[in-house]
Amino acid sequence: MLEVNQFVFDGALNAGRPFRALFAGGGTGDGTLLVAAQAKAMGLPGEVVHLDISSAALKIAQRRAERRQLQNIRFVQGSLLDLEQMALGSFDYIDCSGVLHHLSDPDAGLRALCGALAPGGGIGLMLYGEYGRTGLYHIQHGLRLLTKELTPTQAIARARRFVAGLPPTAWANRNPQLAGDNANLDDTEFYDRYLHSQDRAYTVGQLYQMAWDCDLEVTGLVTPGRYDPRSYLPDEELSEHAATLPPGQAAELAELLDGDMAMHSFYLRPGSEGPQTPLGPEMPSAIPVLRHQDQIALAAKLPFGTALRRTYGGREVSFEMRENSAAIIALIDGQRSLSEIHDTLRGEFPKLTGSAFMRDFAYLYDILHGHMFQLFLSRTPINSK
Repeated sequence: MLEVNQFVFDGALNAGRPFRALFAGGGTGDGTLLVAAQAKAMGLPGEVVHLDISSAALKIAQRRAERRQLQNIRFVQGSLLDLEQMALGSFDYIDCSGVLHHLSDPDAGLRALCGALAPGGGIGLMLYGEYGRTGLYHIQHGLRLLTKELTPTQAIARARRFVAGLPPTAWANRNPQLAGDNANLDDTEFYDRYLHSQDRAYTVGQLYQMAWDCDLEVTGLVTPGRYDPRSYLPDEELSEHAATLPPGQAAELAELLDGDMAMHSFYLRPGSEGPQTPLGPEMPSAIPVLRHQDQIALAAKLPFGTALRRTYGGREVSFEMRENSAAIIALIDGQRSLSEIHDTLRGEFPKLTGSAFMRDFAYLYDILHGHMFQLFLSRTPINSK
């Protein structure tokens, strides 16, 4: 909900207003249960609708919700392509993770989701990434030639032998996203990866185009730092030029440089509904919120000079903590604004000017939000525990 609040509602989610969410193709309920539980904890009235075409998946999701005593979920069997006929009403937030890329017409699927959006609402999507799945579609094509007229069980057995015996020159064996973990996949996962009859992937440029075709704008990518080409360019002149690119082109360049993105998770909202003053780390009134972290414990681990590290595929990035980083983290409680945190810090650091504090926070935000995806912003106080 911290992500949804920032990227869909620009940090202004109203706790007093009914909140309706739709999980389109919600499967066995991971996302549905998480949002339903967090909405309940935040005191948001309303409901989460779990829609899936599979009766077996629905039954599992229902049992999981019952065990967690979540009363704010409504379960519906059906296809997201039939949303208009279902008359389920409109939704403030629609989540569709790992579904559209399995439709014969993904654009039609996105249009169906847009038709169910309430004014001011937005969408969260996950689509497969083309470059990070290099080699996988070679295997899929080869297996279609080798598994015709076999039952699914027979096809899986033959496909496992095929994948296990791939020569070292096969593209799939050169891709760290694919090589080495096939033996650990259960049959369902293996079938979905290699034998799915309807499967496509997207480049960043294609997902931006898909959004524009539906009059949507991309408001957030997970994780933003990975989609910043400056993360890959040690050459200062190239990095400065990359900083001048429009957001979509910058993210497209980052994907080309990274080469390892196997999926894209991102948020969308109608292009005409953006705020006049977007929420950002340069706003003194913004309230920073940590996800899954005790700020005091986190601060204790990050004294001056400590390095935070993140690994993307085989590439490690490292960020050194500044003198005031731990002190700032220790004061992030989801209640205080940046200006209030600065006022508190001035007792410990009398020479810390407002501009210096905002630079230090922007650096910290770039790390904890951009690369770790653990720090978010809100316009109103949030209980992040």
